[in-house]
Amino acid sequence: MNSCDFNYFPYNKFNYFKHVHVFFFSFNEENEFNLLLHRSLGKKSFYDINTKIIDIDGSPINSVCRILTTKFRGLFSQENFKALAQNTPIKLESFEVFADLDPENIENLPGNLFFKTNCYNEWLEKFCDPFIQCDNIEGKIIYFFEIPWLGDNLNEKLVSEDANYPFEFKYFDYCKLVQLDYAQEYKFSDSHDKLGEYIHSTTLDLCKHFNMKEHVSNSQQLIKNEELENYIVLSLEVFQETENVFPNKGIYEFVQLVGNLRRNSERWIFLNNKMPDKNMLKNNCKAIIIPGSHSSVYDYEPHTLDAIHWLQNFKHNKDQDDQLNEVKLLGICFGHQIINEAFGGRVRKNKGGEFLNFVEIVNVDTNFWNFSFVKNSGIDETKFLLKIYEIHGDEVYKTGEGLKSYGTSDSCTNEICVSEDGSIFTTQGHPELSPSIFYSNVMKNTHTSFQQYSENLKQYVNLKQMKGISDSEIFYKIYYSFLKQ
Repeated sequence: MNSCDFNYFPYNKFNYFKHVHVFFFSFNEENEFNLLLHRSLGKKSFYDINTKIIDIDGSPINSVCRILTTKFRGLFSQENFKALAQNTPIKLESFEVFADLDPENIENLPGNLFFKTNCYNEWLEKFCDPFIQCDNIEGKIIYFFEIPWLGDNLNEKLVSEDANYPFEFKYFDYCKLVQLDYAQEYKFSDSHDKLGEYIHSTTLDLCKHFNMKEHVSNSQQLIKNEELENYIVLSLEVFQETENVFPNKGIYEFVQLVGNLRRNSERWIFLNNKMPDKNMLKNNCKAIIIPGSHSSVYDYEPHTLDAIHWLQNFKHNKDQDDQLNEVKLLGICFGHQIINEAFGGRVRKNKGGEFLNFVEIVNVDTNFWNFSFVKNSGIDETKFLLKIYEIHGDEVYKTGEGLKSYGTSDSCTNEICVSEDGSIFTTQGHPELSPSIFYSNVMKNTHTSFQQYSENLKQYVNLKQMKGISDSEIFYKIYYSFLKQ
C-alpha cells in the first residue's frame, strides 16, 4: 500500500459503498488547513456534503455529482470559484432546471442531469482525476477535494445573488476538530448530529494521526514523478460531433468503473479510439480495460480493425516482453468480444438475432474458482450463483487462442473467458449496470419497450430476493481482485 493511502479497509479488498461524503478543504492565508462545512439556514448543526448512493447513480462519483448539482445548484463550479475570487457575480442553476427531477424516478436521473446541466458534467470529470483523495470507512467513501480559499465572502455572495439559497457555509480549522470543546461549540457532540457522530468516531482518529498537508504533497509528488499506477480504459465507441459525452467524447461506463474501482495512488486514463503506445504500457501500467460499445466486431469498421490489430500485437509483445507481461487485460461486453476475435475467436449475432437486456444467471465452471484473483476476492463459491446484467446483440461463439470459457448461461455460450496465466479476463455481462441505470441511460436509445423493461425489472428483483443469488457486487469483487493483485 502506498504511503499516501489511508484506507481503513484493506486496500486489496473491494468495498461496496453505500454512502458518499465530500469534504471541501482549503489552505487559508496562513497556510492552515480548513474544512468547508454547511448547514441549512436556521439550523445549528454543520455537515459535510453527503448522500446515499441510490441504485440509479451506480457509483459514488455519480452520487456526488447529483447532489452537488441539485442540492447546491451549481455553486461549486470552476466558473463560480473564479467569480468569487474576483468579486464578480456568480451563476446558480435555476430551480426550474430541477423541477422535473425526482431522485426516485428512473426516467429522469442521471440522464437529464447529464444533458441539462454543465455543472454535473464538470464534476464528473473532476472526480475521475487522480488528485482526488478518497478514504474508505465503514461502507462510506469519503472524498477530499481542494478548492480555492473563499473566506467569508461566500455567504455574502449567496445573500446578494439569491436570497432563497438555503445554506450557509463556515470554515473549520482541521486541527481544532480534535478538541472536544471546539466541537461542542458547534453542536458536533449532539448524538443526533450525523457529522458529530462521524467526527467523534472515525474522523477524530483521522485528525489525530493524519497530516493532510503532507498527504496532499505526497500525492502530488507521486503524480509529478509519474509513480502512480496507471489503468487505461480503452473505449471503442463512435460518437457524433453533436453528442454531449464525457469526458471529451467519453462514455458513461468510465465513470462507473472509476467510481467503484479506483483507489488512491492510481491514475485512470481514458482513451477513445486511440491505442496505447509502448511507452504508455511500460509507464507503470497495471491494466487495460475495454468496456462496451455500440459497434459490432464483425462489421470490421476502421476503429475496430485498428483495435484488433493492436490487440494482436499486444498479445505477441506480451509473450515476448517481461514488463508487458505484467499488464493485465480486462474486457467487458464488447471488450469481451473483440479480445476473443483478435485472438482468433469468432463473434456472431445472438441466437435468433435477439437483442438481450435482462439479468442472467451464469453457470460457472468449478475450475474458475482456482484462479488466484478469484480466490483472493474472498467469495465462497459454495454460497452463490453468479448473476450479471446483460445488454448485447452479439456473442462469442468461439473463444480466442489462449482463452478458455469458464461460464455459460441460457442466452450466451461463453459468458466468462480467462487466459491460462490469469492475466486476461473477459465477461459478456455488465457488473456496472443495474436495471434503473440501464433504463435511464441506455434503453431510451434502443428499441426496448417500457413493458419489456418492467418485466426485466421484476425478474431482477425476484432473482435478488432468491437465497444464494449474487448481486453485481460479487462480480465487482472479482474484477477488483483481478485488477489489484
